[in-house]
Amino acid sequence: EGGTNGCTPEQAAIIAWVLSDGSCVYAGRGRKRLQARIYQKKEPQLSQIRDLLKREEAYSSEAVDVRNGVTKLRLKKSYIAPLMEHFRVSEDPSLFVLGLSQKARRAWLDAWFAAEGHSTSNGSRIIAQDRGPLADAIALSVYLEGYLPGISKNSKGSFPGSKGNTCNISFRTETIGNTRNCKP
Repeated sequence: EGGTNGCTPEQAAIIAWVLSDGSCVYAGRGRKRLQARIYQKKEPQLSQIRDLLKREEAYSSEAVDVRNGVTKLRLKKSYIAPLMEHFRVSEDPSLFVLGLSQKARRAWLDAWFAAEGHSTSNGSRIIAQDRGPLADAIALSVYLEGYLPGISKNSKGSFPGSKGNTCNISFRTETIGNTRNCKP
């Protein structure tokens, strides 16, 4: 049914975008101020992210890197710092996923897929991610959405920004509990 941590679908999507195609670091004097950015080059994702940030009043500014055409969207510190602190996503991403409502969990997973995913010719969806707590949280959200997640080594190697130990989390087309192939 979903959890009750109070995270809205929009907040869940923003958190996923920051964790997937962005950065969230403490900076400034004494490293006390949280700064978050989302990096994006592809349309329509760039427009979707920009619109989402503006609707949520999380948009601060943006700049385009002339070397590679990537747009760097900055989030307001007054928005992202309380959000990340309240939900403590970095401490235990799987616990965060368990607390999401169905709509928020779907928005979280959709954002991850838009950022790091692709579809195969047989209809499977795959999200590439470094192994670790975030990959576990993505696989958990896939499972909670009714799919049997497959986790395998990423045969194409690492992707830009990865730490090199990547995996693919695949969505199987058969949902959990499907009884079509069961014999009475």
